[in-house]
Amino acid sequence: MSALPKKSRFIKDCIRAHWARGITQDCSVKDGLAAEPLWHTPRFRIVCNWRVRHYFVNVLNVTQISDIIDYDTDRPFTAQRWREWIGTYHRDARAENITEEELDEKVIQIIDVVNQVPDDIIREITEPQNVTVSPKEMMALMLPDAQDEEGEVIYARIAETDNGTRFDICKIDAVGYEHKTGQRKALMRYDLHQVAWWGDRVQGPLESSFPLDKGWKINGETILLSNSCVKDTYDVFMWRKFKRPPSEAGWEERLGLAVPWQRTWRVNGMYSSPRDKLTMAKLLRRNLFTASRNPETNGTCLLCNEQETQLHLVQCEVIHREYWQSMLDLMVPLNMPIPHHKKEIEAMLVTYRLARDRVVNKEQASIIDIAWRCLYAEIVRARVDNALVCLQSAKVRGIKMLQSRAEAYGRRWELWVIKQLGRKKIKTIPRKHQRYTIVKQRAYGSYTVNPVLKAFQRRWEESGFTPTPRTRAARRVGRRRPPSPDRQPAESEAPPTSVEPDPWRDLSGDAKTTATARGGHAECNLATARNLHRNETLTREYMRDHQLGGRDGMDTRYPDWHMILQELIEEGECVVQFKMENIIDGDMLQQVRLAALYTLSPPHVVAVIRGEAGSVRLYDNDSTERVEGTHITLTTRQLVQRHGTMIAIVKTSSGLASAAPRQARPRPGQIREARRRARRASGRHGQ
Repeated sequence: MSALPKKSRFIKDCIRAHWARGITQDCSVKDGLAAEPLWHTPRFRIVCNWRVRHYFVNVLNVTQISDIIDYDTDRPFTAQRWREWIGTYHRDARAENITEEELDEKVIQIIDVVNQVPDDIIREITEPQNVTVSPKEMMALMLPDAQDEEGEVIYARIAETDNGTRFDICKIDAVGYEHKTGQRKALMRYDLHQVAWWGDRVQGPLESSFPLDKGWKINGETILLSNSCVKDTYDVFMWRKFKRPPSEAGWEERLGLAVPWQRTWRVNGMYSSPRDKLTMAKLLRRNLFTASRNPETNGTCLLCNEQETQLHLVQCEVIHREYWQSMLDLMVPLNMPIPHHKKEIEAMLVTYRLARDRVVNKEQASIIDIAWRCLYAEIVRARVDNALVCLQSAKVRGIKMLQSRAEAYGRRWELWVIKQLGRKKIKTIPRKHQRYTIVKQRAYGSYTVNPVLKAFQRRWEESGFTPTPRTRAARRVGRRRPPSPDRQPAESEAPPTSVEPDPWRDLSGDAKTTATARGGHAECNLATARNLHRNETLTREYMRDHQLGGRDGMDTRYPDWHMILQELIEEGECVVQFKMENIIDGDMLQQVRLAALYTLSPPHVVAVIRGEAGSVRLYDNDSTERVEGTHITLTTRQLVQRHGTMIAIVKTSSGLASAAPRQARPRPGQIREARRRARRASGRHGQ
C-alpha cells in the first residue's frame, strides 16, 4: 500500500475490500507447493526478525519455498552453499564485500529459517512427480538446466502421429491466451511440466506459479479466483451482515433434508412476474397464511380432514395427485430434472432444491412460481365463496399464464432486434439467450413457444372443470377452532365469572362481516339465520340446504327465508311477505314475532325479533353492536322508516296476515329468475 500514489484512494479501497473478503488458503491442495511464499504461508510459521526477512528477500531474492531447495540433492542448501550465495549476491547488491563476521551471522540466520520449514513440506516438493499426458493437452517444456538459471519455457499441445509423440508449439501472449504457430516439433530433450490455468488463460508452469486459480476458500466455500468479481465481493459482505432467517431451520427440520440456501435465495424465475413470485416468496419465509393459522375456521384442509399447513399444500394426497403430479408431468417433456424420492420432490416444490448442492434453473423456477400462485388463489377463492376447490381450473389457469409470460419474453427480444432496423450493422441475440427450453429464440428475433405447453393445456381443458370433492367426511364449518397456544388471549387465563350471559345477545358467531370478508362476500344471511333460530352453532351446510330452488352445494348467498321461517312458526302462526313502504302505521309491526328484513341494493339482510313494550330487537351483522355482542333496540315507529322487504312470522288472525299474501311455493321459472336477479345485484354483501 505504501508503494501506491498518495491520492489513489479508490485503488487502495479496492485492495482493502479484497483483503477484507477473508480469502483463506485450502491447505489440502498441494499443487504448486514449491511456488508458495516462504515467509507468509498458512502451512507453517517462520519466526525471525523483520530485518532478516528484508535482507534475504531483497539481496538473495529468497521468496518461495523452492528457493531454499537444492534440486541436485533434493535437500535444503547446506551452510557452505549459503555462504557462497551470500558472498556473491551481497557484493552485487551492496557494491561492497561482506565481512566474515557478518557472513557467519547471515548463514546462521538463514539456516535457522530453513530449519523451521517442516520436513513433510520439503518431502512433498522434492518427491518426483509422475506427469501423465493425454492428446491435445497443454504442457510446459523446460530444459533440465541448472536451478539458478531461468531456462526458456516452451508451451505446446501434445499431438500423436505415426512418427511418435510430437508437440504443436503455441505462443502465449502477455495476458495468457494461447495462439497456434503451426510448428510441430519432437523436443525430446525437454522435461514435461504441468500448466497452471487461470480460467481459460495460461498462468505458467505449475511448479512456479502462485497464486493458483484453485485452492482457496471464502467462509468455508471453495472458490476460483478467476471467477472472482465485484459482485462476488459484494455478496461476501452482504452475507456477513445478513441474519439467517429462522425459516431456513424450520424448513430443513420439516423436510428432513439439507437445503443449499445460498443458491435457493438466488433463484429467479425468468418468466414469472413479481406478482407470480409473491406466493413462493412468502412460502420460503414460512409466512404464507393458511387455514391452520385462521382462528375463524377449524384449520382443516378443504380437500381432506388434515390440518392445512404450508407443507400440507404439497403433502396432501388429493392436491399432489390432481395438481402437483400434473405439473411434474409437464416438466418431463421439457427435459427438466425431477428428483426420484417423494421427500426430495416436496423439497423441490417448497425450496427449489434438487440435490444437496443443486437447485432448479430459471425456467423450472417459473413453473413452480406460477403453480403456487394459481393453487393458493384457488384455495383462497374456495374459502371466501364457501365453494368447492377446482384444481382443474387452477392447472389450466397456470399453464395459460406460463404461455403468456413466455410469449412476452420472446416478443421482448423480437422488439429488441426490430429497434435496430435501419442501422448499418444489426446485432443478433446472444447464443446464451437462444438455448432455452420453453422459448426457442433465433438470432434475428423470431421465436416459438414450446408446443408441449399448448398440448398440455388442451388435454387439461378436455378433462373438464369438475370441482374436487373431499376424500373424507366434510368438516363441521360452524365450530370455531380454539386459538393457537402462542396466540391465546390473556383474558382467557382469568377465572370464569358467575355472570349469566344475556339471553338476547348477538349469536352471529364466526359469520363474516363486510370488514372481515377481505374482498369476498359477507355472511349477513348466516348471522340472521343464527339470530332467528337463537343458535350460534347453525352451520353453513344448513344454509346450503335452504337455498332458493333447493340445495346449492357451492353457495350460501341466496337463502329461502320462507323455508327457514317455516321451521320456526308455532300453532296459529303463518309466514307473510310485504314491502316496508306499504306499511303506513308502525304499530302494525308489533304483530311481527320474527322476521328477516332484506334489501337488494345494497344486498343485505337483518334479523328482527319482537321485544317488550312496543320495541323490537334488530340484529345487524355490520353494526357496532354486533362487535359488542348485543343488538339494536328500536321502536316500531323507527323500524317502519327502514326500506326493504320483510318476511315475517305473524298470527294468522292478525291484520298483517289478512293484508299481506301468505307464503306460496314459487314456480321453477320464478326461482331461476329470482336467483339471476340476486346474483346480478350481489356485491360484497351476502343476502
